[in-house]
Amino acid sequence: MKNNWQQFLFCIIVQLLLPLLPLLIEKSLTQVISSETWTLIAGMYIIAIGVSSNNLPMLGASIVVSMFFMAVFGFIKAGNTITFDINIWALISVVSFMIIHIIERYKRHIIGDEFFVKINNMHDV
Repeated sequence: MKNNWQQFLFCIIVQLLLPLLPLLIEKSLTQVISSETWTLIAGMYIIAIGVSSNNLPMLGASIVVSMFFMAVFGFIKAGNTITFDINIWALISVVSFMIIHIIERYKRHIIGDEFFVKINNMHDV
């Protein structure tokens, strides 16, 4: 596999898939993912994507969306109920930011040959 594809795939695994592991763990242990978990994951995941982006509008959007989910997390944690399905909105937001970031990372690593992690003596295979 060419080095730029290795960089791209490693980035996708480390930045986009591993942070979602708490969702899988909670689902496997409790059979359900709570609204608190969805909002917390969405807020943290989206801001992490934003700060790793080279796109200023992406960073700005991620800050706004992340702040929304953090506010909803606090609202739910305080014992309040919400009248809309926050889990669906969190999922839509996470997937949307993920897709946009995959496109950005494709351009950076596949087209632009940018390293995600530089390891000495890494050669094309």
